[in-house]
Amino acid sequence: MIRQAVVEIWPAETILFVPELPGFQVKAANPEVALGDATERIERFLQWLQESELAEEVAPSTGIGIAEQLPADGSRGPLFAADRAPADPEHREFALAVGRAALSDLLFVLDDLDPDHHAAATRTLRHVAEMDRWYATRLAPADGQPFVEIEDELVQSASLFEETIDGLQVDPQSRSRTVDGEQWTIRKALRRRTGHLREHLFDLLALSQ
Repeated sequence: MIRQAVVEIWPAETILFVPELPGFQVKAANPEVALGDATERIERFLQWLQESELAEEVAPSTGIGIAEQLPADGSRGPLFAADRAPADPEHREFALAVGRAALSDLLFVLDDLDPDHHAAATRTLRHVAEMDRWYATRLAPADGQPFVEIEDELVQSASLFEETIDGLQVDPQSRSRTVDGEQWTIRKALRRRTGHLREHLFDLLALSQ
């Protein structure tokens, strides 16, 4: 099947997402390179979904089409038509399950790292936790203090994000919320958050090489 992608155009990079596959994100210099890289990588992502028991059977991809391509506005990311679609319970749970699996992978890699790399890994994971809290506050106000232990901070920040999603009603019109001049919906937050988690998994894996 041909899967449809959305593409964010930033001044220094292009980010491609496939909305039906939360967690699949490709960064490249321009849309053409991003599309080529995504075509090469998508089967590995589908395999990861199955290995992580997030999908029993996934239809193979025969290609990727670009449904929408929009520029960022300064530091504010675009809102696509796919982001405005209602975030039904099935999509929410799938995206949250992808996030849990990615978080589990991050903690597994951290535990397996050589002690010499723990400081660099901890900095990366602090950033991951900070962004989980940030994504949560794009949808609803929240507060709280970071935990000292990185494992606790990762889990608690992820819990805050999940609780925020769970606390929002399914809106048939998928209204957006504007924070600091940027429009957000549940689907956009899930798309950006899952992609971010998987992105930094590869950063940790690079430390283990």
